[in-house]
Amino acid sequence: MAQQIQRSLLPESSPETEGFKVEGLMVPALEVAGDYYDFIPFSKERVGVVVADVSGKGLDSGMVMSMTKSTLHTLTKMSLSLRELVLALNRSLCEQLHHQKFISLIYGEYNSTRGVFRWAGAGQEHVIVKRLTKEVEVIKTGGIVLGMEFNIDHIIKEQEVVLNKGDRIILYTDGATEARNPAGEMFGLKRFIEVIKNASESSLGEFLSYIKDQIQEFMQDALQYDDITLVAIEKE
Repeated sequence: MAQQIQRSLLPESSPETEGFKVEGLMVPALEVAGDYYDFIPFSKERVGVVVADVSGKGLDSGMVMSMTKSTLHTLTKMSLSLRELVLALNRSLCEQLHHQKFISLIYGEYNSTRGVFRWAGAGQEHVIVKRLTKEVEVIKTGGIVLGMEFNIDHIIKEQEVVLNKGDRIILYTDGATEARNPAGEMFGLKRFIEVIKNASESSLGEFLSYIKDQIQEFMQDALQYDDITLVAIEKE
């Protein structure tokens, strides 16, 4: 039942957009995941994207994920900058979680009229940009995890990257890079980047499925210890 409720919190489909596409997928390690991704459409030209990872996994992490989604959606209806939104989310989580859980997160918005992806990071994994030329850029998301300290105003900042036609942004949780094979070897960021670099210019959904399949092929029959979440944005 908890799994069904959690699935209902994830996007049923990608939002209808103009000038770009956005897709996501999640492979939970247990029946109830601690990862969370979402799309928040403001218009066909502007969409909010969030990727988050709650510490731990299982039912309690799933409940915190639900709380994070509810609070974040409320905040997006206010006239806040991305930085202000993340700071307000942190204050709310600190008040509700009492330092028992923390969340790494990235909240960003893509605007197709400007061709810019702008984000505020909170200790989440890297932002990876795959150019149409197959050049890959790896950008630190920045920030610090949410829910542990009230005063993080000096740490949370906004960053942006400009996309050209055919460029793709990949967001992910550490379940992708920290997946292990039966020998205990980690998939790792370097291998993850190589998979992205070598992936064909297929549809965005097929692109994400290819990355997921490469991770699972590396794992073989090893137990999946953490949720794997992948989100991609492509400028058309």
